[in-house]
Amino acid sequence: MKERIYHLQINVYGRGKTHNFWQKLGYRDGGTYLDEKTGQTFNYAYKKEKDEIESELLTPEHAAPELKNRQTYYEELNKKEHAKKAQYFREFEFSLFNDLDKDENKEIARRFGQKLVDKYGMCVDLNFHKLDSENPHCHALASFRELKEDGTFGNKNREWNKKQVLKEIRKEYADIANEFFKEKNKEMFISEKSYKERGIDKLPQKHLPMKKNKEYYDTLEENKIIKKYNRRTDIVEQKKDIKEEREMVKIEFETKKVLTNSGKSSLTVETSKEREVRNMARENLSDSFMNQFEDDMRRGGQVAGRVAGKGLDVTKKVAKGTVRTLNDLLREQSQRLNNRSRELTKKQKEAKMKAVEKKKELKESRESYLDKRFDRRHKVKDLKLDNQFLKAELKGTGRLSLRDMKKRRDIKKKMRVNKLNVKRQKLAMRREKMEHKRGMREYKKERLNAYKLAAQNFKTKCQIRKLNKQMEKGKNIKLDNVVSFQEAREKKIKITKESVAAIKRNRDKGRSL
Repeated sequence: MKERIYHLQINVYGRGKTHNFWQKLGYRDGGTYLDEKTGQTFNYAYKKEKDEIESELLTPEHAAPELKNRQTYYEELNKKEHAKKAQYFREFEFSLFNDLDKDENKEIARRFGQKLVDKYGMCVDLNFHKLDSENPHCHALASFRELKEDGTFGNKNREWNKKQVLKEIRKEYADIANEFFKEKNKEMFISEKSYKERGIDKLPQKHLPMKKNKEYYDTLEENKIIKKYNRRTDIVEQKKDIKEEREMVKIEFETKKVLTNSGKSSLTVETSKEREVRNMARENLSDSFMNQFEDDMRRGGQVAGRVAGKGLDVTKKVAKGTVRTLNDLLREQSQRLNNRSRELTKKQKEAKMKAVEKKKELKESRESYLDKRFDRRHKVKDLKLDNQFLKAELKGTGRLSLRDMKKRRDIKKKMRVNKLNVKRQKLAMRREKMEHKRGMREYKKERLNAYKLAAQNFKTKCQIRKLNKQMEKGKNIKLDNVVSFQEAREKKIKITKESVAAIKRNRDKGRSL
């Protein structure tokens, strides 16, 4: 089970901290809002396109139908706050997971938001940011005010500000995420508790600031040092676990007894003859294969083959008492690797075809993109020139004459329209550029995927060659006769020291592995 980063930050926004209600809201949902008191407009439409912001409002069942509309909901909420130090809403900012796709991340956030609605009676506004990037996260804005029986806003619930309630909310998010991971058979988890609370000798990483200033780079370097320290502790713990497992295995084999006469058990203990055969084979064959062979003998008819390079445990049950040779096991492993290489070649071909298709699409879209860009740039230049002529015409009119007043109005109106059209053209150019970059990224991903599959295929083929050489090597030292340890003991097969020395000489010369 791999642990993923848990990040849930709770913020409170209010007038006492000089926060503007509409500015904070616009940043989170990517909207455009006008503050009637100050006359300021907050336009975050560019952020909505850049971060691909999506919003969902969750309210209790008895909420008034007007409050289910986001605009009226926030207008009513703002009207209720009259105090100088009024608190607007509480924000739960939490990170989502790169291992899950867009819809799965949304589902986790919805379950968390619905839990707050059902358990505490809050109104929750979910704002999803950067779901397709490396930093998917959600800003959940929760109301301080409870809803009355008629579905309108009532008084503030001060119980929600208690530390115990906020701790419970943090735990609930971790529980919801872990339940979802189990449903999707994902081997990962998160925990709201710190390393210190869990008794783990690790250091927590620091959160990077938004602006890339000196503080940002200092924290980045500090995090690198913390990562190195945490890796070392992980390696030490893994070594401890391996030692404990080995000790347990030793105890199990020492406690086994031979009970041939009684029908209670059919376990056997490894004799000195069996050890001798195993050690001789170990000298000539690879460690990974011998570990597999030993597992076969210990488990009593269950062959465990590890596909090299992928860490996949493939088990194949074999009936007890059947004859198993070393070369049989090698053949089985080579067959598995051959099957894998066939699958990889198929996937590689598909990936190549996709990359070629993407390249064609990219070429076509690039031509149209360059043409549109050229046209839009010329339009912008024409509009700017037109404005310069209008300015010159405006200077030629008199400001105090009644005849020229109407003319001046028309000129100013045309200038405003031209400026708006310039902005529109520039926005369209930005959008087209973003779409073109997106296509480039997709093409690079497909090409990289094809390269990765080719590398994996090459590795598997190299492993197949090694296995074939091992099989030839096994024939040279006459290990085909060793069908099992029991039969080896009966036939009294021994490998002479001369044959082993000859193999060592060949190895030095580079003829064998």
